[in-house]
Amino acid sequence: MEASPAAVSGAMSKQADKQIRSPEGLPKKEYDRLLGKGIRLLSMREHSVQEMTTKLSGKGENLNLVHAVVDELLNLNYLSDQRFTESYVRSRQNRGFGPNKIRKELISKGIKNNMIEDYLNVNSSVWFDNAENQYRKKFGDEPVKDYSSWAKRARFMQSRGFSMEHIQVTLPSIDQD
Repeated sequence: MEASPAAVSGAMSKQADKQIRSPEGLPKKEYDRLLGKGIRLLSMREHSVQEMTTKLSGKGENLNLVHAVVDELLNLNYLSDQRFTESYVRSRQNRGFGPNKIRKELISKGIKNNMIEDYLNVNSSVWFDNAENQYRKKFGDEPVKDYSSWAKRARFMQSRGFSMEHIQVTLPSIDQD
């Protein structure tokens, strides 16, 4: 029994698909699938290289394939640690977090210290304004009655990522009534 021309054509195209390889000699379908996943992730928000590598390497993916896709995203300028850092700092700053917390989060996302320092500019008056806003939002104009109250407020500010310099400028002194 002879196969129909459509069946032969379909079998040949399946065989051709198996032979098509990505530039690194990896399976093209898998490469294209991961590249599409990376582009979808980037369409929602910026990602660091480390984040993208982690997200793409889930479920036992071939690490060579993941690295090839990440390299392609970098070459296309779709993925950029610099853009991610700028966006992340702006977002966290707008949500009231201080430079220490943002620095720690960026390090955990694989961003280098020199890039972090370029975007944080710790001595900026913006951080003092942010600290003041967070303090007022949480505690209002309520006076500080004793040292334990002052310490509680200072711990809150530290947990938001502000340095002792920011805290000392922001927190009022203890009332001695």
